[in-house]
Amino acid sequence: MKNLLIAITLLITTITFAQNKNAKASIEVNGVCMMCKERIEKAAIKSKGVKSAIWNIETHELKLIYDESKIDLKSIQQNIADVGHDTKEIKATDEAYNSVHPCCMYRDDEVKDDHNSSGKKEQGKKSNLDSPVKNKFTSQELRFKHESIQKEFQIQKKEFTANRVSKETYLAKLNELHKQELKLYEEVKSHTFGSNEMTEYNFWYRGVLKFPSIIEQETSQLAKR
Repeated sequence: MKNLLIAITLLITTITFAQNKNAKASIEVNGVCMMCKERIEKAAIKSKGVKSAIWNIETHELKLIYDESKIDLKSIQQNIADVGHDTKEIKATDEAYNSVHPCCMYRDDEVKDDHNSSGKKEQGKKSNLDSPVKNKFTSQELRFKHESIQKEFQIQKKEFTANRVSKETYLAKLNELHKQELKLYEEVKSHTFGSNEMTEYNFWYRGVLKFPSIIEQETSQLAKR
C-alpha cells in the first residue's frame, strides 16, 4: 500500500512538472480591425493563466504565452468566442457575434471589403498626424469620455428594462447622452493624433465614427414603439 501511494505521488509530481508554465501557442482568430484586436487580446489575457496575448490584424494569428497547469487552449478559445470572435476550433454564438460593434462584423463581406480598402480612403484624414496643433484633450481623456457615456447608457438601459424608470424618463436620458456623444465626436474630429497613437486613431475613424452609435439606435427604436 505504501509503495502504491509513493507511485501515485511520483506520477502526480511528474505530470505537474511536465506542464509548461510558459507554454507558447498560436491560434487563428477572426477579426477585421483595431477594435477587434483590443477585444480579442482582452478576452485572452483575462483568462486565468494567460500571460501574454498578441493578435495580428493581417494574419489573424493570436500568439499566446500561458500556464498549462492553469488553463488549456480550448478554454482560452472559448473565452474569445464568448466575446464574439470565431476561432479555428470554436465558433461564436450568433448572440455573442451580434454584440460586437458594427465595425467589427468580420463575417460580413461588405465590412471586410470596407476595411481592406479603407487605407486609401483615409489618407487625407491621416495628414493631421503629428501636426503641431495643441489638443484640448488627450487621447486617453477622449477615450475615457466615450467609455463613461457608454457605461451610463448601460446603467440607464438596465433601469428601463427592469421597469424602474418610465419610457419618457429613459428617452430623455438617451437624448441627453446622445448630445454628449455628438459633442465628443466634434472634439475627436478636431483632435490631432500623433503617429504613435494609431490605435486610438483607428478606434475612432475606423470604428466609432463610421457607424450610428448604440445610443442613437436605441433612441430611434424606442421612439417607434
